Amino acid sequence: FDFAGKIFAEEEEEEEEVIIVSLKDITERKWMEDALKLSVERLAALSRATQVVTASLELNQVLAEILSLAGKVAGSDYTSVALVDEAGRLSESAEEVPGVPSIKHRIRDEGFTNWIIRSRQAVVIDEIGEDGAITHDLGEGAPRFANPLIVEAGVKSFAGLPLMTKDRLLGMLYLYSLRPGVFQGQLPLLTAFANQASIAIENARLYRESDEARRRYQDLYDNAPVMYHTIDTNGIVLECNQTEADMLGYSKEEIIGKPIYAFETEEYQELAPDALREAIEKGYATGERRFVRKDGTVIDTALEARAIYDDSGKVVGFRSTLTDITEHKRLEEQLLQSQKMEAIGRLAGGVAHDFNNMLTAITGYSDLALISLGQDDPLRKNIEEIKKAGERAASLTRQLLAFSRRQTLQPETLNLNTVVGDVEKMLQRLIGEDIDLITQLEPELEPVKADPGRMQQIIMNLAVNARDAMLQGGKLTIKTENVTIDEEHSRFIHEAREGEFVCLSVADTGIGMDKETIGHIFEPFFTTKKAGEGTGLGLSVIYGIVKQHEGWIEVHSELGEGSTFAVYLPVFSIELEDETKETISLKDLQGNGERILLVEDEELIRKLATTGLSESGYIVFEAVNAEEALNIFERENGNFHLVFSDVVLPDESGLQLVDQLLSLEPKLKVLFSSGYTDEKSQWHLIREKGFRFLEKPYALSDLLRAIREAIEQAK
Repeated sequence: FDFAGKIFAEEEEEEEEVIIVSLKDITERKWMEDALKLSVERLAALSRATQVVTASLELNQVLAEILSLAGKVAGSDYTSVALVDEAGRLSESAEEVPGVPSIKHRIRDEGFTNWIIRSRQAVVIDEIGEDGAITHDLGEGAPRFANPLIVEAGVKSFAGLPLMTKDRLLGMLYLYSLRPGVFQGQLPLLTAFANQASIAIENARLYRESDEARRRYQDLYDNAPVMYHTIDTNGIVLECNQTEADMLGYSKEEIIGKPIYAFETEEYQELAPDALREAIEKGYATGERRFVRKDGTVIDTALEARAIYDDSGKVVGFRSTLTDITEHKRLEEQLLQSQKMEAIGRLAGGVAHDFNNMLTAITGYSDLALISLGQDDPLRKNIEEIKKAGERAASLTRQLLAFSRRQTLQPETLNLNTVVGDVEKMLQRLIGEDIDLITQLEPELEPVKADPGRMQQIIMNLAVNARDAMLQGGKLTIKTENVTIDEEHSRFIHEAREGEFVCLSVADTGIGMDKETIGHIFEPFFTTKKAGEGTGLGLSVIYGIVKQHEGWIEVHSELGEGSTFAVYLPVFSIELEDETKETISLKDLQGNGERILLVEDEELIRKLATTGLSESGYIVFEAVNAEEALNIFERENGNFHLVFSDVVLPDESGLQLVDQLLSLEPKLKVLFSSGYTDEKSQWHLIREKGFRFLEKPYALSDLLRAIREAIEQAK
């Protein structure tokens, strides 16, 4: 206890000094003064706490400040904060209780943490017994014992307060003291501190969520599969995402602050001012733009831009999306080129078919006329010139058919090295002495299924083109190799596909070609040569032949750097065939009274064939269609050596007619003819059934040979 007193000195008669001491008990007053001082200090600490905990928006820092200030406000020795999610599960904590496991490891079903979560009530324990017992009743369902881990740490008094914001529980604030009764009467103060802590925690939590959302948005923005940027009305880039920076090959800092059109191609830069004015008037912009990357490559993009308005409704900028469509444009161009080539091919095939019928008559009647004319007849020379013109025209139509992939093929299993070897000597004479011919042939080359004559035609045409591109001489390299096409390669070449292929390439050191020329070289009649020096059909013929063999052709060329044409054909796994074809001498072409059923709807060709065969010793019965042919066959009791039929007839196909005739006379020989072999001609069925075929236009000698070979077949 405390005393307060005074000392008095008095003099007695005998001159002795007397000291009088007056004492007063001020214990209660001193206690009140100390309590008041402590209360003032704690209120001041509460005020400081309010300022400190609300000054930061970083949750971890806020929790650290709460731990630091709690002791000053409440006089506690230790403090813990536990935060929970909306489901009441512990999410994170901060504490300073030494030698005691963290809250998440000491939570008990019957403990104060779960009780505060359920009841959302504050609790103050003035004294904890040695056995952990709580001396006073906290109400129904409240814990009766403190956590043994806390008791072992020497805690004598305890306060637990819910941290609330509106109706939501954010967590709990725990205050521990090693002395009893420390928190007695402090519930209002502690509640006020808890309220301030709750506000600070909620603000920090909202800031964290906002910051996380901002980071997620920034991540989505920067790593989006499309390019984003914002520009002002002058086209100056205010911001852009990382995708745009990466796509253009620059850093963000190199793009921001510059006009967006500064990164476009010159043609689009010229259009930019008008496009920007139009966008401001309309409030949006769409279309395609071409950009130049830092490395000089060009990319095509699809633009979608929407205006940004200020409060007065004035356009102040644009938010734009750019999608890289370079690959799409490339595939689109390839598709359009493929469709164009297909359309031209169909047209060429149709024209060639009609011409073949007429040319068959021209060359055939020329042959008939020459047979009837003597060697000295003045008309003979004129007829021969007519026949030569017809043959030249027939050669032209064959090239058109090759381009349109409607030319008949005689495929066999072969090694392209053999084909190269067969034409090598001829090529050397063809290209001249000033050009070095180099062959690089793969020794273990895989076989392909191809028409050897067409393969020779490919090599010859490519060699001639290469020769014409090397007027000052150079090197011509023919190379064969086995290649495996993977997904990556096939993705960049429209017609390519995955698998095993044989590549036949012809490379020259000539003048080369630009991109524009490469885009047209396979079109019929396109040529870079002078008038009269070429038909423009050479490469289109190669294109058609390669496509007909289920392959494709790639071209690599630059001006001044030469050109390489690479033909890819699928590998064929069956062993190479070794066939010797039977031929018949010209002296055996005359007939000997054999009876022939001729089925042809084109009158000009039908009359020609009838005349030519009749004058060559055959007996011919004419039919315009399948129905008439069947009637004649039945009338003559099937007495025919051979049926010579066009593949396509007015009422049904030649194959259908032949099937019916063979059912009546199985030993009947068959010869088909057609101007071209598209799907309608059923060429694959003709080959499968082993029938002979004569391609239009044909000369009289070709007809007689085909007839004789068909009659003599398998005799």
